[in-house]
Amino acid sequence: MSETELLRIRQIKVDGLFGLYNHCIDLNLEERVTILHGPNGVGKTVLLRMVNSLFNRPWGGLAGNEEKSVLAEIPFSELYILMEDGRAITITNKSSTDLKTNKAWKFRFFLTSKDRKVIAEDELLFGTIKREPAWLRNFRSMFNANLIDTQRLSRLAFDDFSTKANAVTGGKGQYGAHNVFQNAGPVTLIVSDTSPPPPKGYMLSTVVDCSEDLQLRIRDALASYGQQSQILDHTFPRRVLRFSGDLLDVAELKASMNVIDNKREEFRRINLLDDSETSSFDLSTLNEIEDTERRVMTLYVKDTEAKFKALEDIANRIIGLLNILNAKFVHKQIKIKREIGFVVEAPSGLEFNIEHLSSGEQHEMVLHYDLLFKAQKNTLVLIDEPELSLHLAWQKRFLPDLLEIVKIAKIDVLLATHSPYIVGDRSDLMVSLDAEAVDVSV
Repeated sequence: MSETELLRIRQIKVDGLFGLYNHCIDLNLEERVTILHGPNGVGKTVLLRMVNSLFNRPWGGLAGNEEKSVLAEIPFSELYILMEDGRAITITNKSSTDLKTNKAWKFRFFLTSKDRKVIAEDELLFGTIKREPAWLRNFRSMFNANLIDTQRLSRLAFDDFSTKANAVTGGKGQYGAHNVFQNAGPVTLIVSDTSPPPPKGYMLSTVVDCSEDLQLRIRDALASYGQQSQILDHTFPRRVLRFSGDLLDVAELKASMNVIDNKREEFRRINLLDDSETSSFDLSTLNEIEDTERRVMTLYVKDTEAKFKALEDIANRIIGLLNILNAKFVHKQIKIKREIGFVVEAPSGLEFNIEHLSSGEQHEMVLHYDLLFKAQKNTLVLIDEPELSLHLAWQKRFLPDLLEIVKIAKIDVLLATHSPYIVGDRSDLMVSLDAEAVDVSV
């Protein structure tokens, strides 16, 4: 595992939830999307919040210097998280008195190896100020992995907006009270709610943030592309003379040049490359090529492929985002300009700024941008009832779009929904939370 790569979660179990339910969720690691369904009240939302609290707050938010955690608010016996490598973390609720009296809430944390041997353990009395042990801190950070600045996207009522935004950002966000994003670590919780949409000023800051972020990412990708091009071009004559590798035959050269031309045109369409860099190659000139020329062309192909690697990742993400948004937005197209970021084009060709999109369109843009560009590989994204902010047509597109996103971004998604339109024909991705109560006690 590389320094920056996160471990993946294989299974989530909670026993004694509300003193009633035992739930076990095996995540779909191959397709990277798992859908939770079940009647109201069985704990879908609570389960997502418990996982989020465990991974994103010291001691799961149970220490004395933390605001009250969902782990303290919700009755449960045990929370168990199994990682892909076989290690697991368990939190056991050992409370011995009424849950309304905080003083007796005791929680045991322990880490086990893949052969189920206890590697480390610690105990915490809720509300005490106790330094989080190094093993737990390291586990939460995926064993010292570099965690992405993933975002929490919340739709907030305007009257409550400034207070909540400052609570999320600590009042220190890039856009002050208007920045509702939070650095969330390896797990991101995305909640939808039915509160009225806030004024445009709130959504404006988030779509502008996406646009500015994209500008920086494009700038960095082009800088890497330029640096790689300069190095390869500078050494090209010397490497041609010394080249002793296998030469591509005419058919291979034609196929490779065709791929290069198509990719170059693709980069031009999303404005990563200028028109001057996109002239196509006449493949017929390769028909009567000599070995010396084959050497030059073989090295040219290899160099161009190496140069394009600097642009491929961001290009795939941009193309994925544009395909999703432009299939949904009516009578408008989202386009990319290197100097601006996102622009909107009307059927007449008239361009206007992204802040003139509807609040629903801006919400979609921010959500999909966040998943494609700001979620580190293997991040687990928790999404609660996305249908609450989507009309019917967009609900039907949500899962197909999400499956495309996880392929590109290599993230995992745990999704709770009641909507049959979101699930569509992908019932194979569903995990049912049983409503039948069991004989458990907390």
